[in-house]
Parts: sequence; C-alpha cells; structure tokens
Amino acid sequence: MQDAIDACPTDHARESLARELKGHVWDAVRCPHANFVVQKLFVSVRPQACQFVVDEILQHGPWAPAHIARHKYGCRIMQRMFEHCRSKQLKEIATCLLKEMQSLARHPYANYVVQMLLEHGTAAQRSQACQQFQQNAFLMGSDNSASAVVAKALACAPEEDRCNLARALTAEPGLLASMSRMRYGHVAVQLVLQILQGEDLSKAVKELSGRMSSLRTSRYGRLVLSAMSGKV
Repeated sequence: MQDAIDACPTDHARESLARELKGHVWDAVRCPHANFVVQKLFVSVRPQACQFVVDEILQHGPWAPAHIARHKYGCRIMQRMFEHCRSKQLKEIATCLLKEMQSLARHPYANYVVQMLLEHGTAAQRSQACQQFQQNAFLMGSDNSASAVVAKALACAPEEDRCNLARALTAEPGLLASMSRMRYGHVAVQLVLQILQGEDLSKAVKELSGRMSSLRTSRYGRLVLSAMSGKV
C-alpha cells in the first residue's frame, strides 16, 4: 500500500487511495501495520485530504485524541498530524490534548506528541502548555519523559513563557542538578542557562555549583558543567 501511494502519478490518484481508509481510521491508527499507511498519507497527500483522519478520531469523543496519543502506534499518527496538517485543522485535537498536558507529557509514548504540539502548534497553544508545566515544575523536571518535553518547551515556547518556566525550574531546590544527570533533562538545563540572565542566571549557576562534585560523576552532568564554564 505504501508503495502504491509512492507510485501514484498525481495528487488526485494519491487522494483516491487515501479515501479507501474512510470509515476504518480508528482501527488503522492502532494497528501495527496499517499505522504506517496512515503515516504515509500525511506525508504524501495535501493536508486537506487527510481531514477525514482527524474527523474520525474526534467522532469518538473528546477523550479520543489523548487515547490515541498514549497508544504505541497511534502516537505516530498524532506526530505526523502536527508535522503536516494546518493548525486550524488540529484546533480541536490540540484543545483536547491541552486538557491533559501534564499527564501526557509524562507518558512514554504521548510525550512525543506533546513535543510535536510544542514545535508545530500555534503560539497560544505553546504558551498554554508551557504555563501548565510551570505550575508543577518539579514533577515535570524530575520525570524522564517529561524532561524531554520541558526541553522542547524551553526551545519552542514564546519568550516570556520560556523565561517563566526556566525560573520555575530554578526555584525548586536540587531540581536542576537532578535534571543535569538525566538523558533529556541535561538538555533542558543547558537551555535554562541560555535563557536566564542577571540574578536569575546567578541563582541557577549557584544551585548547580553547589552540586558540582556529583555532576562530575555523570556524563550528562559534565556537559552541563561545560555549558556553565562561561557563566561562572
């Protein structure tokens, strides 16, 4: 099926193949095989031709987007949606996801969907997500999956929200040092050091400097120490 999509000579031909999945989306996005075909469609056809995929997920109810985001195969579909669809197509999808943002960010599959929302969503959606992370900075920063989302938020959210999130992480005693020893958390800490200025930056550096010996024992911690070198 994927080869057939590639072999189609025109957009019209590819969209005709896409329509063969109408009425079968809910099963296809959760199938270990058919999910690859749905992903191929998002990459290969015009965004409006994939609207039926969005619609068929939403017709199951407001809980459906988060359910698919947490699914081993469905999360891939949600990622392709945010990469290739227009923001207006995904407004309702994003609204549903934002209601469960903190939970989704800590999920081993759904966190990748949240990262795509932060990268490709509207400024308002990125801001709303980032503000939720600020409200529970310790929980987000100390979780391995969520720390990757925090890093994405620090890279992609509007400037004011990025600064506020960086301050919220710094305000939690020991959190920056803990994150510095994590696979994804250390990336977030390096971004914190890039974002903060003045007294806020001094506070972050002081927090990390007090735990320098433990950071030296970690490969990720050493990367953070290297990033600190020009800021001490």
